[in-house]
Amino acid sequence: MPTFAADSEVHVAREAIGPFERISLSRPGTNFPRAPQLAVYRVGDTLFDTGSSLTADALVRAIADRPPRRVLCTHQHEDHVGGVGPLRRAYGHIPAYVPRPHVSLLTTFDRVPGYRAAYWGNPEPIGDAIAYDAGDVFEVDGVRVGTIESPGHTPGHVAFIVNDGRQSFALTGDLYTSSPTIAWYESSAPCLLQSCRRLSGIASQLTMLPTHGRVRADGRQALGRLACKVAPLCEEIERVAAAEGLGTAPTGPDYWRIADLVLGPSEDEAVASEGEWSHACFVRSVLQPVRQLPATTIPYQ
Repeated sequence: MPTFAADSEVHVAREAIGPFERISLSRPGTNFPRAPQLAVYRVGDTLFDTGSSLTADALVRAIADRPPRRVLCTHQHEDHVGGVGPLRRAYGHIPAYVPRPHVSLLTTFDRVPGYRAAYWGNPEPIGDAIAYDAGDVFEVDGVRVGTIESPGHTPGHVAFIVNDGRQSFALTGDLYTSSPTIAWYESSAPCLLQSCRRLSGIASQLTMLPTHGRVRADGRQALGRLACKVAPLCEEIERVAAAEGLGTAPTGPDYWRIADLVLGPSEDEAVASEGEWSHACFVRSVLQPVRQLPATTIPYQ
């Protein structure tokens, strides 16, 4: 069982899972509908993702016994790269590896919308991120860490794969979510389906290590259930769009209308996120999948 310790406003839970140590960082005292929670992972001297700037101080103290000498990131969002600057100030210049499509984005990544700044904190630019490509392999204290493309949440997203000889582990970043129809504005439903099927085919026994939420010992089945939930909704959205005569160029209001017809409203998330996270974004991820960054938001209607 993990052990918990309160660190100012950040609660820290640590747990060993195969070759990984999971460090979960949460802020339960916030007034958000869902308390901010994320997990970073480490093997030896390597840290996988860094959490956000608002959890960075707690993370720095949590890993002071064995400071990282390298950071590997799944993607560019502030709850995954936001700790790079604080870690460097605490422990010296640590090389930060990010997927190649995200390197240029991070050079000016220093401001996010207000709700994201309140939830995760503003990030800091990373002007010297080192690019890696899906398919690259990292050797970490005798552990072979593979990389596999896993877009869906955002283009260029990468997952880390480890097989310790007994079972396989997939560190999936933000690929997996229990509420896929409330989608991020950079999403692609076809890519999500492909990524779920790609990762679920890695091994019959797959432990999934997501950034948000709990560890899934039934990772293969969980990814399969996600795909089975999304696929028929994609077909229904395409059917409704065709019946509405939208063709290949739907507009923002069209996304909201189809979302109401197929999925029902998602006003709370849409309002809170200024249109970045909603059912309408899922509809767009089906009809006009985002395959290249930067993406535009869908203003709340």
